[in-house]
Amino acid sequence: MISKTDATEYSKFKNLELTYTAILWTEGSKISGTSEKVSETSSEGTISYTGSNRTRGEISGVIEKKYFSKDKIKLHITEQGAKRESTIYYYLFVSGENRMTGTFFSTAADSNGTVEWQRDES
Repeated sequence: MISKTDATEYSKFKNLELTYTAILWTEGSKISGTSEKVSETSSEGTISYTGSNRTRGEISGVIEKKYFSKDKIKLHITEQGAKRESTIYYYLFVSGENRMTGTFFSTAADSNGTVEWQRDES
C-alpha cells in the first residue's frame, strides 16, 4: 500500500509518501489484518524500515456491497507510532484486478490524501 499526503496540519508531512505491507483476511463482509510501515519518502529523502524498526498496525474493516455502483471497502488502522498511537481511515474502491484506490484520513498531523493498494501475487 502506498499513501500520499495531500493536506496536513504539519507542513513537514506535505507530499509525504508512506509504503506499507499489509496482510488482510476476510470472513463474510468483515476484514481483519495487520500492517507494517516499510518506508517513507519526504522532501528530506527516503527512509527504509526493517525488522523491529517497522511501525505495526491493527486493521479492521468491512466490505459494503453496492448494488448500483462499485463496492466500497472501509478500513480502520490503529498504528503505534514512535511518539503516540494514531488512527487511519481508508475508503477504497476496486480499480483493477489486483488494485484498490481511494482516500485516507489520519489523526497523525490531521492529514489526508490518496492511497493505492496493490496485491502481491508472490
